[in-house]
Order: sequence, then C-alpha cells, then structure tokens
Amino acid sequence: MIQADKQQAILLNFIMNKKWSLVRHIIMLIPLASVFIPTIHPDTPKKIANFDQVISAVYQHGVFMFILSVFIIYTNLIVLIPKLLFKNRYFFYAVSVLFMGVLYYLGEYFHGNYVYKGFEANIDVPGLNIKDFIDNILLPLIFLGATTGYKVFKKWVIDTQRINELQKAQLQQELVHLKNQVNPHFLFN
Repeated sequence: MIQADKQQAILLNFIMNKKWSLVRHIIMLIPLASVFIPTIHPDTPKKIANFDQVISAVYQHGVFMFILSVFIIYTNLIVLIPKLLFKNRYFFYAVSVLFMGVLYYLGEYFHGNYVYKGFEANIDVPGLNIKDFIDNILLPLIFLGATTGYKVFKKWVIDTQRINELQKAQLQQELVHLKNQVNPHFLFN
C-alpha cells in the first residue's frame, strides 16, 4: 500500500509540477509527430517513377499538418479551455472544438490538393466528401479530447487540494475557537 501511494505521489508530481512541463509537452508531441511520418514499403520506389518528388510532397504535407495540429492543440490548451470550458461556457467550447476540427479538415484538403497536384495517381488526395471529413476530423478530436481531459484532471486535482487545505484551516480555526471558549470557563471555576 505504501509503495502504491509513493507511485501515485510521483505520478501526481509529474502531472502537476511545472518543472516537468517541457517533458509532458514532448511526450504529447512525439505521438502526434509519428502520425505524420509516412511508412514506405520497400518495393514502392520501384513502382513510382517520380518517387523522390512524391516523397517530398508527402513530407511537406506531413510537416504542414503537424504544425496545424500543434496550433490547434495549443489553441485549445491556452485559449479555449481557460476562456470557455473553465468559465462554464460549454456550448461555445463545443462549437469551438468543432470549428478546430473543421479547420483541420480544410487544411488537410486545401494543402493536400496543392502539394499533391500531379501525383493523384500515386497518392489519395483528400476530397470534399463526408467520408474524408469524418476520417480527417477524428485525429484532431482525439488529441483535443486528450488534452482537454488532462487539463480538466489537473484542475480537479488543484481544486481538491485547495478544498482539503481550506477544510484543514477551518478545522484548526474551530479548534482554536473552542479552546478559547473552554479556557475562560476553567479559569472562573
């Protein structure tokens, strides 16, 4: 039991302490970056005549989408959660998150069609249809949900700690007040 408490304290320290902030952000960004690194089958260069140009376009689009994803995630963390979610403006927060998903989809569509122009035979170019919309909106919603969950959990821990501190302070004040009431009683008797 003591070992479990120690592990929970270490994990809570990692989640809450500002000195681990950079590490937490890197841990979040690595899986995000890995989504945009293409996997290439070894036989692919033999099948595609302009392989280097295709790979260059794929990496350009991957970097653009990574930057757009980072923008969306940090907009959520820095602006949307504190200004909307934590101010109990849930409807506006939900609309804003949906807007971020649509922004991601439009970035995927317009940039993908620009970069992949001429490579349509080798690459699936995003289209303006419901299937591509759903496929492309899921990734940002997953990352937005994960970062929102983290921020809500962190706020809950901070609020719980504050409540516990206030309860302890209130109990100590009540104890001091009771001592002050009892002491004169014993003096007069």
